[in-house]
Amino acid sequence: MKSTYQQYVHKSVRGKISLALLGIMLLVVLILLIPLRYIVNSSSLFAEQQEMQNHLERVRRAINAELTQIDALVLSMATWDESYNFINQRTPSYIAENTNDDVFELYNIQAMLYTDQNGTIVFAKTYDPKQAKPVAVPFEFFDINNFYPQLLQHPRLDQGNTSVVRAGTKLWLLAARPIITNEGQGPARGTLIYGRLVDQDVTDRINYQTLLPVELSDYRFLSTNRQQVVSELANDQRLVSRAFNENTLEGFVVFPSIDNQPLLVATLALPRTIYIQGQRTFWLIASVVGIAGCLGLLSLFWALRRFIFQPLSSIVGDLRQIDPSQPNQQQINFASPDELGLLAKTVNQALDSLAVAQREQLAAEAKRSALQAEMLANQQSQLQTQATLLELQEQTLAEQALPLIPVSREVLAMPLIGQIDLARAERLQTTILQGIETHRARSVILDVTGVSQLDQQAAIALGQTAQAVQLLGARLLLTGANPAIAEEIVAANIDFGQIAIYQTLAAGMQAALR
Repeated sequence: MKSTYQQYVHKSVRGKISLALLGIMLLVVLILLIPLRYIVNSSSLFAEQQEMQNHLERVRRAINAELTQIDALVLSMATWDESYNFINQRTPSYIAENTNDDVFELYNIQAMLYTDQNGTIVFAKTYDPKQAKPVAVPFEFFDINNFYPQLLQHPRLDQGNTSVVRAGTKLWLLAARPIITNEGQGPARGTLIYGRLVDQDVTDRINYQTLLPVELSDYRFLSTNRQQVVSELANDQRLVSRAFNENTLEGFVVFPSIDNQPLLVATLALPRTIYIQGQRTFWLIASVVGIAGCLGLLSLFWALRRFIFQPLSSIVGDLRQIDPSQPNQQQINFASPDELGLLAKTVNQALDSLAVAQREQLAAEAKRSALQAEMLANQQSQLQTQATLLELQEQTLAEQALPLIPVSREVLAMPLIGQIDLARAERLQTTILQGIETHRARSVILDVTGVSQLDQQAAIALGQTAQAVQLLGARLLLTGANPAIAEEIVAANIDFGQIAIYQTLAAGMQAALR
């Protein structure tokens, strides 16, 4: 299976193109999806943060509206002549009419404090609406000049102070105004402070106004993780948001204390609808892109197979069926106006050219074979001629090597030089016998003065020549023998009665001519 796949990928053009297209598609999908994911995530996070900031701003305005409402109530009582006179006269009727429980219920406040110019408490009362009765005033309210001195400072008579304070274990929304006359004239005789307890009623009211699930809590009672987030960013901004987890987004509205430390924290926990929807949108787009890419790739594969791979396979199949030795008998049966048709046409033209070239080559080879045959015949003729010439040359040399010279009418002489072997001795015998017959000679002088060597077989043949000469009625005279030749003749046991031996050619000629 693996080897078939490797062969398909490495040897098949279709496999290589398919693998390349698959890689290109994956690369394009990655190039599209990576920036898209970044854009979707960034947009989702930005929209999520923006929405949370808007919600937190609504919560902040709702809590500020509580402080503003309290401040408006304080303003109405602090700019009143009866309140102005109460600080000095401290009349019980004022207290009975303006600090009774109905006033607390009407104004929806739980604390009321009057101080003189020195910050000393003139009157203080706290009220529990659930029990519908006054309760003990927190210690911090009695010593307000030490705990909350900023509330008693009024640089301008027409400006009050609002703040969130902690008294005991509870948080309060306080509003303070200088006590002045109806005409807004001073000097201020003291400070009037109204307070509203931060309880579940305040939380429910803010939730109703903002339509958000807000929790109001003391900074001290937050978890360590939340305290760290709030404390790190409280000095820079009062609206803080963060992703608590993949499904929840938390936001915080921080209201500092008088000394600018985190105190009241409004916590808003919302589902990460925008982020989750963004993730779903991304995966939906990714799925659409992937499906579109797969469909496009399949369509491209189909188009390649239909318009390229199948024509190429047809062309290759026709090429495989062509006999290289007879290219003119078969052609590629493919016609198309595109590049593949041009390729098939070009291949057919190449096959035609190859066929012409092969025919020319065959004609040239036939012509070359004829020339080679003619050259071979000429060479054979030349060899025969050379053999004949060599034979004639050998015959001539043989005749020249064994010259038979007529000395007189009945005397022949044959001077010999060089070496005499058996073959030369036999030619010598033939030459002498033919000469005796031709010239009717009575004597033949065989001069061996120039012979350097005579082997034993040649000596025997020489004795036989002497016998043959005698049979023809002539005699053989041997002249000029040296010691080596004499030894060979003796070793050959030649009958010297048939040969006349003389020391020199001259002596032999004189004996033959007598």
